[in-house]
Amino acid sequence: MSCVAPCLTCNSIGSCTSCVANYYLYQSSCLSSCPMGTYYTSTATYKYCSDCGIGCNNCTSATNCHFCQSGYALFNGNCVTTCPALYYAGLVSSSTFTNTNAYQCLACYSPCLTCTSPTTCTTCLSGFYLYKSTCLILCPSGFYASSSVISSSGTTQNSCLVCDSTCLTC
Repeated sequence: MSCVAPCLTCNSIGSCTSCVANYYLYQSSCLSSCPMGTYYTSTATYKYCSDCGIGCNNCTSATNCHFCQSGYALFNGNCVTTCPALYYAGLVSSSTFTNTNAYQCLACYSPCLTCTSPTTCTTCLSGFYLYKSTCLILCPSGFYASSSVISSSGTTQNSCLVCDSTCLTC
């Protein structure tokens, strides 16, 4: 079967299996450039477009993403839906795509375990108590240290809770 340019070779149903010079094979078609969410790659014989990892819009390999799709944050070259402990999804400007913002997992300031910004803690490392979005070693006057188990995760959250107004000290 003869192929239609820019296909160099094709299968029995006319789908491209390789492309002429300066074209890349992607999903049985020959393209002059790889679409968003794919990257250029080649063998000794052929050039083709390969898919980036899940949630990735721009990459140089399946494990080296540079820009994630909406709903994902970039962490160590991969796109994640939730940043791991010690990180939060922070909005960063993108120089890759104009007028576009992207999320990246950025480090919480210690002693935050989880946070919504570098200095806004939501949980604390062991030995610290959460007080007004800050992690403290000791609770301030008028507050007492409390430990409670968070049912959804089974982790212990240490917090500073306000003393009862009827208490002389707590």
